[in-house]
Amino acid sequence: MHWGLYLAHHGFSWRGAFSFTATNQGCSNFFGGATITFSGTIGQPGCNYVYGYQLDADGTWYDFGVENAYPTTEPPLSPNWVAKAVDVPTSETTVIPPPAAWNPTTGGAPWNQTLAPDSPSGEFAGRAVYEYQGGPGNDTCWFPGSKWAVYDSITNPGGGWYVTSKNKWGADWIGWKLAAVQYYQSLGRAPCGTSFLQQMVIDAAYSPDNTSGYAEYTDNHGDVFYGVPFEVNTLGANITATAASSVRNGKTSINTTW
Repeated sequence: MHWGLYLAHHGFSWRGAFSFTATNQGCSNFFGGATITFSGTIGQPGCNYVYGYQLDADGTWYDFGVENAYPTTEPPLSPNWVAKAVDVPTSETTVIPPPAAWNPTTGGAPWNQTLAPDSPSGEFAGRAVYEYQGGPGNDTCWFPGSKWAVYDSITNPGGGWYVTSKNKWGADWIGWKLAAVQYYQSLGRAPCGTSFLQQMVIDAAYSPDNTSGYAEYTDNHGDVFYGVPFEVNTLGANITATAASSVRNGKTSINTTW
């Protein structure tokens, strides 16, 4: 089922409204009178919990669900809590950027990803993915006294991207600025390069089915959210005497004009 969504929360939470009515077709044990109407909201991030109210034909109404994507304590695991395990990508594919797409000022190549499984298309739409340092890195171009900072880690930990209706996110810019490439080439540092790990995390709401997979993360704005890690990628950027390259998860984009 698909519902219209509108933006809420601090940039990465969405909500979708729904309403349906059940009508008594002659069952003597039908509770609630002639009809029961359920109106509510699909909570995000995750589309994995709902909350709202039940309205009976006699005007009696009842709450169901809990409106809280990030509870500070575990809600009562009762029939009133309506949730499922949050969907988490199993991996992501990435497209090699052409050299013409590289940005000499901000640096490197723009990599765009598709979350898997991509079925149904848009499974993760409206959610957000974030990057964090996934382990140690190494920058062989840098040296004490270099005019450029050492480049051996994620430069914007906690930075996030929206996932589009096509299960895509990006662009993830990876690589040196042109001025840095020329600087290290002029000093005879090439061939040299950098390599480091990128931990990808997708946002998630509470679910009694997978609380053990959750962890608290802080994004680059200082906001705390629940998330689930789903992939560690190897990122890199290399410099030779005649070219520069950008590397993401086993794929390489080469720019021979730099």
